[in-house]
Amino acid sequence: MIQTYGYRPSSTRPAIQHGRWRREKAAKFEVVVSEPLLDELLEVLSRPRIMKVWQTTVSDAETFVQMVSAVARLVPVSGGLGICRDPDDDVLLETALAGRATYVVSRDEDVTRDIELVRQFEGQGVQLITVSRFLLRRRPCSCWVM
Repeated sequence: MIQTYGYRPSSTRPAIQHGRWRREKAAKFEVVVSEPLLDELLEVLSRPRIMKVWQTTVSDAETFVQMVSAVARLVPVSGGLGICRDPDDDVLLETALAGRATYVVSRDEDVTRDIELVRQFEGQGVQLITVSRFLLRRRPCSCWVM
């Protein structure tokens, strides 16, 4: 699972890189998402500042989210986890639990550096890690949530 603002494609146009991402994803890991995470991804990619930097449009953002949806496993969430300071983090973590993810990949230190939270999720088989740690540790067929 990768938190929305932690995802940065290697190209300025996320949709263009999807074919490469899809091939890599198919060989190495499964992406788990929920509707609220897809909504957040679209909202983030549609921000004027993001579109200006990446030289994209709302249509590009919509296409990218549709492509993520096509390759990811969608899991239902209730929105009732309530263990984090930030409700968006609760959705992220609930998606991980619902999808039985191996990793939650995030740049958010509220998620990756909260010792109690990290221990709680490790006890359920979910590692809360940074992007750089994930790239060093990933194993074939790992399940992670975006």
